[in-house]
Amino acid sequence: MPIFRKTKSSETSQKSMPTTFIPAATDNTSTGYDKRGSRLRGKKPLFKKTKPSEEWHQQIDFTAGVLRPSDKRFPFLLVQKHTDQYLKKKGRLTQSDIDLRLSALIQNHEARDVALAACAYAMSPASVRALLNVELSVAPVTFYGFELFLHSLIAVNYSNVNAVSDLETQWARRMLGYAIHGAESAGRYLEGLCSVLATSHVPNLNMVPDFEILARRAFGDFALYLEGLRLKCLWVTAHASIAWLSKLAKTSPATTPSGHLLPEHLLDRHFPIWRIWATWRPDLYRTSLLNGLDCAKRGALAEMFALEGPDFITGTQRTLREGMIAQYGTKKSLVQFQSLVVKVPTHTKEELGNMLNRLAVAMENALAGGQDGFKLFVQLTMTRPITVETLQLLEAIRTINDAPDFHVHDALLEIYLARPKIHGLHITALQHLIYILDDANSDALRKVLLQPWLAQGIEKCVLDCQAAVRTHMETGLAWTHLLQEFHIFLHIIKSSEHCLPILGAGLKAQLEGLPSHKTLATLVNIHDFNGGVKVDGKRKDPLNDAIEECCMRRYFNRGSMSTGSIDHRSQHTVEAIFDVWNSTTSTQLRRLAVIACSITGVDFVQRCGMLVHITEMPQELATEIIKIMDADDVDKEKSCIAFTRLLVRKNDMIAVQTWKGVLYSMMEKHSDTLLDYTLRNLRVSEWCQWMLGLFSLFSDTIMDPKAAPPKILNPNVHLWAREISDYITPLVRLEEFLGDDRAPMLYILNGRNDHSKKELLGILDALQAAPDLDIGMEKLMQGIISKLSLDGADNLFRVDNCLKSLLKMSDQGVEAYQRVLDWVGPKQKRGNVPLTVIQVRISGWLQDADMSIIDKAAIRAIARLFGLETYEYHVSLDVLKEVAAYYEDEERQMLAEADRLEGIKKTLKAEDPLGTAIFLKELGIQDTSPLDEEIERLPLSVRSAVEKCGDNHVEVSFPLTLADLQRGAMGVGDAKTVLIHLFLDPAYTMPPSFCVHLDTDMDPELNKSCLEHTPWNISEKAKEPERVYCRGRLTPLVFQLNRNLHRYFRVRGYGIADLHAFVKSNLKDLPYECMVCGARHATSGEQLRRPLPCDKAACMEIWENTPLTVKIPELWSDPFTVDMLLTGVYAAAASNRTDLLPGCPIPLPVLITVTLNLLPSLATMKTSNDLSRTLRNVSRDAEKLLVWTCTHYRGYIASATGLCRIPGLSVGTHQFVLANTNPQLETAFAARLPKNCVKGSTTCVLFHGTTLDRLPCILSQGLIVGSGTHLQRTGAVYGKGIYLAEEPSTSLTYAPTALSWRMSGLNNMKLLLGCEVVRNGNRVANGVHVIKDQRDVMVRYIMLFDRTAPDPMANHIVGPLRSAMHALRSGAV
Repeated sequence: MPIFRKTKSSETSQKSMPTTFIPAATDNTSTGYDKRGSRLRGKKPLFKKTKPSEEWHQQIDFTAGVLRPSDKRFPFLLVQKHTDQYLKKKGRLTQSDIDLRLSALIQNHEARDVALAACAYAMSPASVRALLNVELSVAPVTFYGFELFLHSLIAVNYSNVNAVSDLETQWARRMLGYAIHGAESAGRYLEGLCSVLATSHVPNLNMVPDFEILARRAFGDFALYLEGLRLKCLWVTAHASIAWLSKLAKTSPATTPSGHLLPEHLLDRHFPIWRIWATWRPDLYRTSLLNGLDCAKRGALAEMFALEGPDFITGTQRTLREGMIAQYGTKKSLVQFQSLVVKVPTHTKEELGNMLNRLAVAMENALAGGQDGFKLFVQLTMTRPITVETLQLLEAIRTINDAPDFHVHDALLEIYLARPKIHGLHITALQHLIYILDDANSDALRKVLLQPWLAQGIEKCVLDCQAAVRTHMETGLAWTHLLQEFHIFLHIIKSSEHCLPILGAGLKAQLEGLPSHKTLATLVNIHDFNGGVKVDGKRKDPLNDAIEECCMRRYFNRGSMSTGSIDHRSQHTVEAIFDVWNSTTSTQLRRLAVIACSITGVDFVQRCGMLVHITEMPQELATEIIKIMDADDVDKEKSCIAFTRLLVRKNDMIAVQTWKGVLYSMMEKHSDTLLDYTLRNLRVSEWCQWMLGLFSLFSDTIMDPKAAPPKILNPNVHLWAREISDYITPLVRLEEFLGDDRAPMLYILNGRNDHSKKELLGILDALQAAPDLDIGMEKLMQGIISKLSLDGADNLFRVDNCLKSLLKMSDQGVEAYQRVLDWVGPKQKRGNVPLTVIQVRISGWLQDADMSIIDKAAIRAIARLFGLETYEYHVSLDVLKEVAAYYEDEERQMLAEADRLEGIKKTLKAEDPLGTAIFLKELGIQDTSPLDEEIERLPLSVRSAVEKCGDNHVEVSFPLTLADLQRGAMGVGDAKTVLIHLFLDPAYTMPPSFCVHLDTDMDPELNKSCLEHTPWNISEKAKEPERVYCRGRLTPLVFQLNRNLHRYFRVRGYGIADLHAFVKSNLKDLPYECMVCGARHATSGEQLRRPLPCDKAACMEIWENTPLTVKIPELWSDPFTVDMLLTGVYAAAASNRTDLLPGCPIPLPVLITVTLNLLPSLATMKTSNDLSRTLRNVSRDAEKLLVWTCTHYRGYIASATGLCRIPGLSVGTHQFVLANTNPQLETAFAARLPKNCVKGSTTCVLFHGTTLDRLPCILSQGLIVGSGTHLQRTGAVYGKGIYLAEEPSTSLTYAPTALSWRMSGLNNMKLLLGCEVVRNGNRVANGVHVIKDQRDVMVRYIMLFDRTAPDPMANHIVGPLRSAMHALRSGAV
């Protein structure tokens, strides 16, 4: 049994808390406040019972604050009192129990040094020491936890001297300044240990065993840490880490006092190489410079970095570099450290030291000089032996920097490494190097590089470049770029002040004759302008040969342009084209010069004359000549003709004389084809003119009997051309008559022989005189002359005979002559008339007694000319039968053609009615209207629904086969037919205008004005109709059909048949589509009656602006339904339950009731001419409230009539059928039904009674599980769910009466809902069902009973209800 009771313990705890701890607690406001002080925050309320251990932790943290045991202000006594209080609460405990409990507290406390300060006084020394050794261990390497360990030693010593000695505490306090964690912690520990040990005068570390264990570990960690820094050459970090070793070595006593353990003893034993590190004295500037390099440079200079480290060679020198020098004592010429090799020419330590120091300085310069200097240093020192010359080179390059165009370091490295084998590939590097050697700051560099090997390399590079250019010339490769590069190189050598003197005399002589940059640029420009590389090993043309020969003489034979053995033709050609290039910058003139040099068949003198003439030639003439020369490769004969015309046209005799040699050369090349080409391709006037031009140019050659000119310059040809040139006019007309038939013209232009020329001249005389005889005589003559031909039999004399007989014929004979030519002449018009028929026709004239003998003779002559047989006396029966068959076939073809033309007319009218009508009117052909034709093409079933009302006006009717409920939802009333009036565009190019009506709108006796139409016009910018635009009332069906037709005509055709099919189908789909945009609602085949807009913002905006006749048609067709809906809204508002009116446009219930009470009666609203204005006079929100009341549930409710009306209910009972609720609820309910639900055997009828204020929410959301929510009205004895009853009387007990709005006829009514439930429900008691899933229930009937009405019996009404619900789902009503 515990000594202290709990109440007394708590009182004692409260009384014993001294006020002296408060100042310590106030230290919590200091910036050092740590996580321990946060333990008090966020705890449970003060007077709630807490565990003693938790209370102890809170008190310890609060009392200690941010103080540590090493702090002089630490409240040891106060924290120990908290431990006393804790132990008192635990009762009488043994020492072992105290050790266990307090050890647990220490282990669970975050600040264990503070916990030890509070608990160590009550624990045994052994348990405290165990905690120090096990729980407060120090992590290896990082010494993480060392500071906590030191604080713990101090804390324990204050409370329990037997656990921790005063010496350990003294060491702990002094070591606090060296307690860090991380990679450097071991070094800091050893530094602190040595500092304490130097003044402690202890004989050994056994007196402080924990420090001895840590020292052994620290020596190993420190050695590994320094070795890692040495391998990575991190000398700055290493030097900072061993600075205390250097100080220790300086202050080390000469002798060791007796019985004292010195730091040197420990270091010698555990870290023997400490004196090497202590002796190390690096160059701090150099090590800091090396320390800032990236990894790539550090890796490249690893050996150089290592030389800055401690001397691990002799162990006595300041750095490794000095150790290498001290060790060198043999006569070796090479000294190697890893991959670093130094060549010592004098084999002395002084020389080695000097070279290593110079190397270090060179490295510093390279690092400070940039990437190029660094690369040069690495290549010259790290990859090959370091020599005195290498150091001289590095020192010489120090003062020289790269220029933008001259990369000195790269060039120097490339040339220096290739010293024995410099060749042509080093041309760029040599250029850069020669340039820099002339720099004023390059004295030292010149002393190193201006050696014989450099002169030999330059000369070898020149020889290789010469060979490369020559090889490219000989093998047909591009060479100008090589020559230009070589030329620049030679000029750099020539202008070099220091390199030129060391070269050989031969190269100097060659450089004296070096062409200027301009000369070479001109040569290369001419060569490239000519496109002139070699092709398949052969020279492209003489011009490039001359240029290449000139270049070879200039650059390979050490000559100049005016000397050497260059061929005089090549020399003069180059000089002449040089003059052209220097005298003009015109591309056309230069190109013409190049072309002139490439023309073959022209002697050297003519070529030079052309080049001279080009310098004075007008730009236009050059352009024309170039165009002709370019065409010569494609159409040679055409080029000759064009060149001839050009020279004839020029008045410049010098130009003509200079260039006509080129024309002559061209004609010689094409001598065999040129004459024939011109005869066949030139018009007669062009040919004669061209021949006269040739004669003017080459008359001396043509008339020279000793000359052998080309065929085109034959004197006979030119003489005949001059003769027929007098007949140019009739020949031109003949040529036009013949068209593409060139044979007669070739016959005339050739001339044949002397005899035929005489006959031809006679024919030409007759042809020239024909226009004076008769207007048609020339055409007849031209038709006869068309039989002239060079091929086959020579019919010149027959043609001549026909012409002579034609001149003697009478007018009757000439007419017959004309008809024969029409049948068989060059422009025959006989079509497919057989020759037999033509011959019979000619025989008619020959057998005609009235035809004169002269005329008959002329007809015989023309028949023989065209190879026709003549029947002068009789025609055989077979021939007559053949002719009769031809005419019979012609008759059949004419009738078929008439039918074809009729078909074409119909096709044209289908494609372009207006254009076809205009065309037929122009032809004088009577036409039918497009509308009549379209009506004729309609199928019989469609044609019966179409009635033509005007020229372009038709009425299309559609029967309204709607069920009763759907009629009410669509607002069609008793209408039986939908009438669409179309006003068609006559041209069928624009959409028709239209209007939609019901047959009840068009009854003349009811509304005479309905006969006049103002149809809706569809234009590009017209929006879909939203309001009344024609006569009649706008119902939901008419509104929706108007918008659908507008969209239909905008994207589809205008045919009546297609329209009929669209409307017929669309009438069935209207309830399932958005009545604004036409998008289909997301349903799965459920029966929907009322069309509504979708949830899109644009559709809702249009919906809000539509007339009330569209939004609430039941106001006119079923006012009791509107009264019932308003009654539910009024009841919900009267109960002050806005949550029962989701989405109501009036947010305040009191405003809803006031607005409803201000409404006029339904009869008044139904007969109002402007209902919107009437409602606005009541309230600005009255219309919104009325529309929301009738449409918010997105379904359709109607008074139960016909098959839907339940018989047997008491008088005064109002019953309404919820034909369909919103599509989402209907889809969810249908998904729960089995597949054979339409048979009516898988649902049951149950009842639900509730208050009228719940009706609006039930209509929009369905019956939902309200158990456990604010919607729950009564208890839920059978659990959560929707409570339904099999007996109406049971449900009516939960349905109190409710008041309605002022003008309502449904006051004091009780609400009973008839529900269709999936399968057999879920009976939980006698007659009671609890439905867990709200998707299994669908409200189908809303019944309002007077408060005095008797309750109906289930066996009387369930059967009719089940039949009515089946009819609803099947679409029968």
